[in-house]
Amino acid sequence: MKKINNKGYVFAFEAIITLMLFCLAISFLTQTRAETTIDLLVLQKENDLLKVWSYDLPSEGELLVDTQKVLGEKFFLKINEKILKNNSEGKNCIASSGKILNKTLNYENIEIKVCFD
Repeated sequence: MKKINNKGYVFAFEAIITLMLFCLAISFLTQTRAETTIDLLVLQKENDLLKVWSYDLPSEGELLVDTQKVLGEKFFLKINEKILKNNSEGKNCIASSGKILNKTLNYENIEIKVCFD
């Protein structure tokens, strides 16, 4: 009788386990929700507002007016722990934040959150 070589079986078993672990790792890396064009557009608008505000240093009233013109009515705006507007209810929400150096050379934290359906 011919003797069976066990080294080949061990190698094949290890290769199968490695492939299974690799497929399992790849399945965990997939995104849960694909970004849409609307998501990217809202995020771009939020970031554009933060950039403009860093140059202009507007007052709180001007921040609200700018945000309403660009993003509509469903948004949350907070400056240094002071909530200026909190009307952010919806299924999808996107948030941005930034630090702006004001006229007295102090940082102001600004947070914007926009919700849409």
